[in-house]
Amino acid sequence: MFKITILALVVVMSSQSHAYDMHVMIEKHLIPTYRNLAEHTNKLNITASKYCSNPRGVDRETMQRVANESFLAWQKAQHIRFGPVLAFSRDRRFEFWPDKRGTIRKQLYNLYNSSALSASDFDITQKSVAIQGFSALEQILYSKSEDNDAQCRLITKITGNLQTMANDILAEWTSGSSSYVELFLNPGQDNYLYRSEAELAGELINALYTQLEIIITRKLDLPLGSSIDEARGKRSEGWRSQSALMAISENLNACHEFYRYSFASQLVGQPLHQEIEMAFESSRTALGNIDVPLSQAVDNAEKRILVVRLKEQLSQLKKLLASDLTDTLEISLGFNSLDGD
Repeated sequence: MFKITILALVVVMSSQSHAYDMHVMIEKHLIPTYRNLAEHTNKLNITASKYCSNPRGVDRETMQRVANESFLAWQKAQHIRFGPVLAFSRDRRFEFWPDKRGTIRKQLYNLYNSSALSASDFDITQKSVAIQGFSALEQILYSKSEDNDAQCRLITKITGNLQTMANDILAEWTSGSSSYVELFLNPGQDNYLYRSEAELAGELINALYTQLEIIITRKLDLPLGSSIDEARGKRSEGWRSQSALMAISENLNACHEFYRYSFASQLVGQPLHQEIEMAFESSRTALGNIDVPLSQAVDNAEKRILVVRLKEQLSQLKKLLASDLTDTLEISLGFNSLDGD
């Protein structure tokens, strides 16, 4: 357990003053989220070692299940688009998706047909980001190819890399006087990341906005296509493991919790807070109404309507956060990390 002093961070924007307790955000949301990811990736790496042992300690179905659980732990953290996760391209190394050009398949093919994997000094962190994380692991675990030594060597390299990244992120948030916690709690002229409290508030709202934008424009729009004839279910995230809707559910729940620990306290008694709460609940209900995998729903006329309805609900929620909330609290949304993609 780490120890940090409780600090109420006062964010002053324009003529208004809002008290944001960033200690609560850190202690109740950010650190538990990354601790959960570290625990799951640690378990995943242990399971991979057992799966690849001789004789095998666990079967392929168990390996797939633990990998999916770890993948969903990453989805719970995906909305935190600031801090140590951005260092060394860790966010892309955790999950290389969408993979519009089939880069993962090409990189895996090249690797299997080379001598690189058999080298004693093989270092996956020096290879393409496309094959370092969950996207490549899913493709390997759900492929029809026979198990072999090369495949297992790659699996354990990937799971070891995921474990290392998750543990490093948690440590960089919590350890030492230069930890990200200290930067997060102490914005000011001497803080190289957050020169003002307003910048930090903008970082928080941008994280929420960006995650909702990703769900709408990538996780839903890509498989939906422009029409049912253009639908491509295999463009959905985690289509092989049929985890696309579970991933969105984790994203949505995490965003809701993030909102409650950041901005909700500033809207107590205001109609906007109830509107945002209702929008989260409506989005969750719309998601729950889709009772088949997303890859199947998008090209089924009846089910597709439910996916479109989910997109509409999420778009309304995004508007409330990006427009109404920012106007009410006089927060600047700032630079969207998706700009230019």
